[in-house]
Amino acid sequence: MKIAKKEIGVAVALALTIAALSVFYNTASQGDSMENSWEFQSAARLNSMYGLSSESSEYVQIMDANIQGKLKNGTFETVVPLIEALTREKGGFIVTIQMTFKDSLWSGEIVSKLPPANASAFTIETRQRIDENGRVISIQINIREFASSQNITDGEQYSTIKTFLSEEFEEEKETPEPVIQLMSVFPILVTGLVWVVGGLVVGVPLCFVSLGVVMLVKRVIIPLWKKEFSKLV
Repeated sequence: MKIAKKEIGVAVALALTIAALSVFYNTASQGDSMENSWEFQSAARLNSMYGLSSESSEYVQIMDANIQGKLKNGTFETVVPLIEALTREKGGFIVTIQMTFKDSLWSGEIVSKLPPANASAFTIETRQRIDENGRVISIQINIREFASSQNITDGEQYSTIKTFLSEEFEEEKETPEPVIQLMSVFPILVTGLVWVVGGLVVGVPLCFVSLGVVMLVKRVIIPLWKKEFSKLV
């Protein structure tokens, strides 16, 4: 049985259309799922950090935090003023700033007092400032709980955020030029290989199925339809 070129062309076009629609549908479904998951995780994280609870409102929860970060050499004097400004921006104040310069490196501790409602936002933005100039080593969060009828001092009503910072020397490692070029091409090669394998595994069977559908329509269904139509005429 001879297969016409037009039939092969129509089968390939049909297979490509089905594959494109499948990819579009799967991508849209995954995007919606990831967005819903991200919104749920973000809401849960904020509720946890703010100390929100469905329990009785007779208790007040206050969040404290200890932040430890490593900074690139020469960035300590940039990050400290940013944290000071951020503290005042969030309605808080600086308790103490302790700084030490040793072996050409800065280190120190900043103690900030924040209104409880702004403590988690301050912690998140401080982490971002550190990551822009180095890396965050750890964040430790503590929750203090008081009865609303309990007499607490003004200082206890604020959240205490302690930020420990220290500069570190960066080790310069030169990567050979051939390795850099290979690393830049490697992702493209992997992507191309994945597409080729996917095309062979999915595309070839899909093309055969599409060809069978085209031949069925052209050689069986259409002739039968023409025959029945001629009888009616």
